[in-house]
Formats: sequence, C-alpha cells, structure tokens
Amino acid sequence: MSEAWIETFTGKAFNILDPQPDMVCLEDIAHSLSMLPRYTGHTKFPYPVAQHLRVGSYFIPDPYKYDYFCHDFSEAYLNDMSRPLKHFTKCGKEYRKIERRVQLLLSDVFGFSKSEPKAVKLYDNRMLYTEKFQLKSGVKFRREWAAAEGREPLAVTLVYNDFWTQKQMFLDRFEELKGKR
Repeated sequence: MSEAWIETFTGKAFNILDPQPDMVCLEDIAHSLSMLPRYTGHTKFPYPVAQHLRVGSYFIPDPYKYDYFCHDFSEAYLNDMSRPLKHFTKCGKEYRKIERRVQLLLSDVFGFSKSEPKAVKLYDNRMLYTEKFQLKSGVKFRREWAAAEGREPLAVTLVYNDFWTQKQMFLDRFEELKGKR
C-alpha cells in the first residue's frame, strides 16, 4: 500500500489514491461527517457536513433524496476544502480529481448516482444559501446572491446539535433513505 492513506475511526486504512470497497465503512462516514465543519468552521455554531446532508435531503424532490444525502460522502475520507481553494488553485484541481475517484467508489458501495443530478446541485446551492444566511454574517454575500436564480433559502431553521445526536440522526436518515430505494 502506498503512503497515501488515513486511519479511519474504526481502524481501517483508507488509501485516497487507490480506494477499494473493503476500505469503506458507513460508521466511519457518519463519525467523520458529524465532526467535519462546513465553511472551515467559520459559522455561528458547529455545523457539520452530516447536518448539511441530512437537512437538505428533506427538501429535495423524492427521486433525488438519496443522491443528495450521499453527495459529499468523499469528504469523510478527504476532508472538506474551502470553495476558493478547491475551485481557483492548482491543488484544488488535483483535489477534485481524487475526490471524483473516491466518490465513484462510494457510489459503487452505496448505490447512489455516479454523476451528480442537476437537482442535487440546485439544492446544494439552496442549502448553501440557507446556511450562509443563517450561520454567517456576510452582508456582501446576501446582496450578491439575493437575486441569483435557484438560490432561494429553504424553509428551515438550522439549529445546533451535539456530535452524538448528529451522528445518530445521520445514521437514522441513511437507513430511512436506503430503505426507500
């Protein structure tokens, strides 16, 4: 095995450059994403990726709920990267290549769409708008995005939940959505 691996919560070795199905574990994903902050932690209260996925999955139309819920699973193994770093730097370009490979493996393991449906991107942006409006204080952001098509905030109030609650709600929602497939 190359040196490009991480040890997961359950003790698995996950190779980010050569990921294999036996390296994947839902418990690891739930654990990591329930701790991993959105917006590099610059929010009014701890707001993890797990909450972003769970909350958004309630709003997107039915055929896309599971795809939405799973669309950031790779971040459990690669971490999240701020949008400016991810989209405007060379390292971001390399990250996106690795992210794509990991996400494809995870789609094989968990059975979500290999290519992200347009509805998932639309609701990801709506969640982004909802989160930034409620969890950040950027007036500039509100003005610039207020008129953007498809970026209307969702009718939800985001609230703080401790790690253990986040993790359990994430696992429960996964089982609920997986059971509907």
